[in-house]
Amino acid sequence: MPDETDRNPGPVETIVSWTGQASFSTLGFVERFGLELSAAVGEVVRDRRHEQGMTMEDLAAHAGLHRTSIGLVERGERKLTIATAAQIARSLGLATSELISLGEQRLAREDAREPDAAQS
Repeated sequence: MPDETDRNPGPVETIVSWTGQASFSTLGFVERFGLELSAAVGEVVRDRRHEQGMTMEDLAAHAGLHRTSIGLVERGERKLTIATAAQIARSLGLATSELISLGEQRLAREDAREPDAAQS
């Protein structure tokens, strides 16, 4: 008989159960991570836009988006679709994967700076 640990994989592994149904508790983890990653990517977009001397209007025009959309992305108030990330990345002279990777790196740096809750 399998022991209890064999039946409880980690949160990422349980996103989709054996039946193909998404796990409700795990979706909370994925949703939170997605929002944090979107915010980190938004910060990268803002920083790169500033480095290139572009206004939100300039970036929006290059990306084929509305200025309001750029503002929402930069503030992390809108989750990025792959298509929107690609449009913005291209307009900033980046590959889509590079934009996402820079966001992941920023998120990892922020996580490393947070005090460990177990030590408090």
